Amino acid sequence: MQNAKLTIDSKNNAAAHKGVSLETPRYEQALFGLQIVYTDIARNSLSLLPLSEQQFMDLLSIEFKSHPLFSQIDYESLPLPLKNGYFAVLTKANDKVTLETINKSGIKKKLFDTWSKMARLYFQAYRLPFRSNHNILIQEKEFQRTLKLLDELIVAAQAYIYQTQVADDTNVRIACHELKQRASKARMSAEFLYLKYTRTNDSSILGSIAIQLDLIVSAIHKILVEYNVPK
Repeated sequence: MQNAKLTIDSKNNAAAHKGVSLETPRYEQALFGLQIVYTDIARNSLSLLPLSEQQFMDLLSIEFKSHPLFSQIDYESLPLPLKNGYFAVLTKANDKVTLETINKSGIKKKLFDTWSKMARLYFQAYRLPFRSNHNILIQEKEFQRTLKLLDELIVAAQAYIYQTQVADDTNVRIACHELKQRASKARMSAEFLYLKYTRTNDSSILGSIAIQLDLIVSAIHKILVEYNVPK
């Protein structure tokens, strides 16, 4: 990977983070032509890890090269597992990727692996076509493909919840279980509504179906970002 060019963005938008520098370093490098920007929280969290900025950028580059889609579409607060147990939460808008936080999991490998699998399935679900155009659900094949991926996501969430039981993290387990139930209920509603659509051919129902499917994606996102074990 080419060496990064470092410039400094000074933005007075982190007053709430006392003790954290207000300067945000910006890397401009050959990472698919993207700007990589650290929030103050991410910069501070990286300073607490046994990992240099260049080593972290190398790990990030590996993921972007292995999965080019990370550089091609926009996303918000995406949990991205990296090698060696590290992970980052990032947001991409146009050609800028903002690193919200960086950390290393201190949990057992099996639990982290289930979290990582859920994160990767979430990213696939995040970019499902129905989320930008619900009319695509007119095609039954597209609806079934969507449902299959979301079923895999729910199963991955269940596996993660089981592993939190093994890790004896009661609070995370309860929160995850409630969100997984919400996702499962939305999945059943979506299937019921689609059956109604196939019988009536009423295209106005497609919007309601898309909402239920999106509730599944949202519930899993909340597990990944707000109730995750890797902290």
